[in-house]
Amino acid sequence: MFDYRQYERGYFMPPVKCNDWVNKEYVDKAPIWCSVDLRDGNQALVEPMSLDEKLEFFQMLVEVGFKEIEIGFPAASETEYEFCRTLIEKNMIPDDVTIQVLTQARPHIIKKTFEAVKGAPRAIVHVYNSTSLAQREQVF
Repeated sequence: MFDYRQYERGYFMPPVKCNDWVNKEYVDKAPIWCSVDLRDGNQALVEPMSLDEKLEFFQMLVEVGFKEIEIGFPAASETEYEFCRTLIEKNMIPDDVTIQVLTQARPHIIKKTFEAVKGAPRAIVHVYNSTSLAQREQVF
């Protein structure tokens, strides 16, 4: 006879801490939306935005009401780094707005990213590592 134990589940679902939001009949407060246009939208352009265009776009996102704005990948280029530093040094980030930046999980890039956000009132640093072996070997 076959041993049924070889077919037992070899994993366990993580504990559920709080699912109160699932049981609600209505949304009682607005979610926090994070605009990624200045990074993801900009990198898709044939001609990326200039510093002045990025500053103008940031101001428009603030006026629209975004409270979290991903401003870019400061370690990727001098323009991206300069944009981040300009926002901070010219006090262009309102008190109720949090900037977010992206960085690869590589020590020298993380260091450059933290240098870029130094002095920001609040910042979210999104650290990522590619799951693609080819990208890790060729791009990283």
